[in-house]
Amino acid sequence: KTPSGMSYRMLVLPPTDRLTLPVLQKVAKLVQDGATVYGQKPERSPSLTGYPESEAALTKLAADLWGPCDGKTVTEHAYGKGKIVWGVPLERSLGVAPDFIAKNGKVLFIHRAEKQADIYFVSNQDYKALLTDCSFRVTGKIPELWYPETGKRETVAFFKSENGQTTFPIRFDPAGSVFVIFRQPATVAPPLASLQINGEKPLDAGGEGTAIRRLPTLSGGKVEFSVRKSGSYEAVTGTGKTVKGTIPDLPAPAELTGPWKLAFPADRGAPAEATFDRLISWSDSPEEGIRYFSGTATYQTSFTLPGELMRKDRRIYIDLGDVKNLAELSLNGKPLGVLWKPPFEVEITQAVQTGVNHLEIKVTNLWPNRLIGDQKRPKDQRITWTTHEAYKADSPLLASGLLGPVKVVCEEVVTLSP
Repeated sequence: KTPSGMSYRMLVLPPTDRLTLPVLQKVAKLVQDGATVYGQKPERSPSLTGYPESEAALTKLAADLWGPCDGKTVTEHAYGKGKIVWGVPLERSLGVAPDFIAKNGKVLFIHRAEKQADIYFVSNQDYKALLTDCSFRVTGKIPELWYPETGKRETVAFFKSENGQTTFPIRFDPAGSVFVIFRQPATVAPPLASLQINGEKPLDAGGEGTAIRRLPTLSGGKVEFSVRKSGSYEAVTGTGKTVKGTIPDLPAPAELTGPWKLAFPADRGAPAEATFDRLISWSDSPEEGIRYFSGTATYQTSFTLPGELMRKDRRIYIDLGDVKNLAELSLNGKPLGVLWKPPFEVEITQAVQTGVNHLEIKVTNLWPNRLIGDQKRPKDQRITWTTHEAYKADSPLLASGLLGPVKVVCEEVVTLSP
């Protein structure tokens, strides 16, 4: 137990054969007092402090602490009240299932156990979307998803609890993350037992999930999931009832082609206003003030939404396509938040209206283009100042601004009664 109150069943050493003598002495003291330490025997110190005496002392202490434990024929060695473990799977040495497993992808996690809840933070380490089964060492509770970017909360409708673990699929955005909270007792079977959409089984292990957009959640006692393709579905609820249905035809995504009116801030070298007939990178503009602009520029355009798109069971989104590098949106004067990574997409269902809609997007790029442009100016006419000139006048410019394509996308929400 640490001074902060945290307690641990085992200390896991880093995967290296090097430790300093003071660290090894601390490890030895912990084991002597009853700790279990998992890790390989150190062979040398990464430091020359006190060399060669410190190296000799480290070798002797490591030999006493690990004894015959070589991680192959011998995997444990008692020392004082504790022991050293090496060469067996960590989970087996703990005698428990892994705290968290993601079947695919590079997913990291942190777990905090409270009296009334288990709180996991899981994050996708790749800049590409990921759908994967995730297993948590928790049973008897319903998983909830809390999204840190929006504050939105969802109750998972499909999960399996067995062998001391709760498993269900999670869809991650590129570099996406989510809090998984276990706090509500699971007194009945999960609301949804299986789901098939257009011949796919998106909830099964290994399923691609291309037919489903939003995985099943529980809302108002009913199961909801959403799709962006028409077709059919067949679901089996937790009570064993089979539900079949048809997904109506959805309109194709509508591209907003412009023209786009741009407003630039004063004293940044760009004109006050400009009009783009089509979306291009600022760095491709023939106008020097735009080509070398760094900062926040505001795009404005209007579009008309047909009334038939405004249906009860439909969600509407704006997909900005590619953005360099941040975007803050508002529609009809209603703020929609800041987007800082793919997918640059936001729901507009509550902000959009039948007829003409006014869209405003504030886009912020990085500083290099302005720094490069200033290299072409006399020092007394430069807009920026830095202690180190990291760029030259002929350094390549970075893509900047709203690159698109910008599209309005519809999504059908399917509701099932368990």
